Amino acid sequence: MKMKNNILIMTNLLIIMSCQLETVEFYVATDGSDSDKGTIDAPFATITHARNTVREKIAGGYKGNIIVTLRGGVYRLEETLVFGLEDSAPEGHTVRYKAYQDEEPVLTSTELISEWNKLTSFPSELPIVSQGNVWVANIENAKNWQF
Repeated sequence: MKMKNNILIMTNLLIIMSCQLETVEFYVATDGSDSDKGTIDAPFATITHARNTVREKIAGGYKGNIIVTLRGGVYRLEETLVFGLEDSAPEGHTVRYKAYQDEEPVLTSTELISEWNKLTSFPSELPIVSQGNVWVANIENAKNWQF
């Protein structure tokens, strides 16, 4: 009887642990398509689409880790890529964007922004962990740029 209870307890623990360790992974590649499923064989084309897919997954109640893997290449962003609270994982889980193995994804715009400086005066809304890690550039001549 005691052995049966121990097996039952262990089985339940394994089920709980497997639920907590569940991870969904999406892939993005410069030769992908946003109408694809975001798998390694059928990757998304844009990081924005991957981010939106992650948002939908979280909003749908997904309770696990999410990884977005970027294949190597240059990703030209037509608009600012913004992450907000809706991109956060449920408590106890993570959402992570990473490069694929030894490949180097490059996120860039079509306009060159130069003369970057480390931010030295921190707004009150900036989390302490970010202070000293934010870079800024003066873009006052960017009359027709869209951000």
